[in-house]
Amino acid sequence: TFSYDPFGNLTIGASVFPTSGIPITVDPKFRTPYTNALHIGLQRELASDMTIDLDYHHKSIDHILGVRNTNLAFEARIPGHIGELVSGTGPLGVVGYGPWYHGTYDAVLLGFRKRMSQHFTLEANYTWTHEVDNALNSNLISDVQTGSGASFSALNGPTDSFIGTTTIVTDPNTGQTNANGPFIASNGNTVPKAGISYNGPDLDRGPSDLALNHTFWVHGLIQLPWKFDISGIFRAQTGFHYSAGFATNPPDVDGDSFFNGVDFTRGRNHFVAPRFINMDMRIAKTLDFSERVRLHAYFEFFNLFNRDNPAAVQGLPGQPQPFGSDLQVLPGREGPEDLTGRAHW
Repeated sequence: TFSYDPFGNLTIGASVFPTSGIPITVDPKFRTPYTNALHIGLQRELASDMTIDLDYHHKSIDHILGVRNTNLAFEARIPGHIGELVSGTGPLGVVGYGPWYHGTYDAVLLGFRKRMSQHFTLEANYTWTHEVDNALNSNLISDVQTGSGASFSALNGPTDSFIGTTTIVTDPNTGQTNANGPFIASNGNTVPKAGISYNGPDLDRGPSDLALNHTFWVHGLIQLPWKFDISGIFRAQTGFHYSAGFATNPPDVDGDSFFNGVDFTRGRNHFVAPRFINMDMRIAKTLDFSERVRLHAYFEFFNLFNRDNPAAVQGLPGQPQPFGSDLQVLPGREGPEDLTGRAHW
């Protein structure tokens, strides 16, 4: 059956997915996201057309918005209590939209710039970045209205949705308790020590999906006689961060019956894909037919070195393709198969 969700859209109703459906709420603790930023920059002129720059950036990114199961009881992670909800919050899990996540960003940039003079211009930049957050799903969009509907929103939440003070629980299968310290329950779920302030999303704390450790790029243009130009851009960077998955039977962790597959025991985004190196180049020629009519003709090369830069890597152990190997690569060398031109008059 279908029903209208809180946003007025026709979607899969709670009768189909009774444990993970509506309602979705804007949490009472909702806060507006904000960033505190610090920037220190130095610039030195080496010549009238040449400078070097050194910059430091720091950002504290607070109240990153996302969803989590806000009424899931701490006891839900223990065998026999899966899906247990906080007393008095109703029969359904509540997917709360709120400020659950946080991140920090630090970067050092070293740049060189030569403005156009003597028929030549060049700019180069190196960036070192260290960015950490606990936002497991970093697309920063809401697909509640355009995706699968409210019933699947919890899949975009953290590995562990629980935020609050932990209580004393006992594993019925082993008799272990968290009274004096954390332990791993017999179903594989993590159980932190009782009586502490616990922030479940921090289980996903790790390098950000959106930052690369090292990036270097340089681009320039040379003007040759007879109105020929040669320009290019070279970029080299460390690979993107990615997480390992569980080969089989990933733990539920918080007891909400959702599995994201990320091996949190190794750390989110603990691994780095092979580096990316690319060179694009253009050879251009300007043809003047009159004062008002001219033609710009050019050849273009993309991925000049024909490198197999990775687009996706194997993140699951125990598969036919080795862990960390390339699953998909970006296109190889392209061009010049034809001459491209633009006319102006």
